[in-house]
Amino acid sequence: MLGLGLALSLAVGSSANAQTTGTGADVVPGDCLAFSTSLKMKQQFDQFINSPAFQKRMMPLIKKAYEKAKTEGDEKLKQAIAQFESPQGQHIVQTAGDLFGRECFTYMDHDWMTFFEKLSKLPERLQGTIAMAAIGGGASKPEKIIVPALIDFLVESKLSMPPIVMGFKPTDIKHFAEGLAQLPDMAANSPVKVEKSEINGATFYTIKLQGKMIPIPEDKLVDALEETGVSEQRAKDFHAWIGDQTLAITWEPAATT
Repeated sequence: MLGLGLALSLAVGSSANAQTTGTGADVVPGDCLAFSTSLKMKQQFDQFINSPAFQKRMMPLIKKAYEKAKTEGDEKLKQAIAQFESPQGQHIVQTAGDLFGRECFTYMDHDWMTFFEKLSKLPERLQGTIAMAAIGGGASKPEKIIVPALIDFLVESKLSMPPIVMGFKPTDIKHFAEGLAQLPDMAANSPVKVEKSEINGATFYTIKLQGKMIPIPEDKLVDALEETGVSEQRAKDFHAWIGDQTLAITWEPAATT
């Protein structure tokens, strides 16, 4: 995702529609490229969990495996379980359940057509590379054919994914918005900051994850790629390309009336 530079915007609709009783279709632009929605997921999940088949067959196995992990798992697993069971962890779980439980809708704009057009050229490029390698007798090591061609394609095409907008309908939008407002202070001492911005009267909170945050030593990456047939300069270009990629996650809480 970092390599493709996905920009993900998490929205809960405009203030004019905050109290709507309809679906996400009420707030999705009519000229969007694609739209989908999932309704009453919590209700469906509860029915599945409470079903006799799950309770009698799966639940005992899950409980047994969970308790064994708590007592016999390695330290990292035990720490993860402790964080999950902490009040903060349970709050995150409850918030996520509330967001996905009522409705989760997604839509994309027409910039995706440009993305798919660029991506559609990759198979043709790989076919040509493989054909030339086969003629030259180099098809015995496919990784030395595919990897260089793939890296060339990514670096030269500057392929990046357009934004995806996901919308949720929290049970209490005001409470949800108040929680988001605390994010900048909560992340003040974190390497990843939360930026607050105002656009046309709407408040947005954004975190940006950059490829350069990934601890990938350039020399080791270059050595590994050279073994697959990538030139030293192209390997360095690819390392720089990774560092330039950005995953931006933006939240826009809707105000209530």
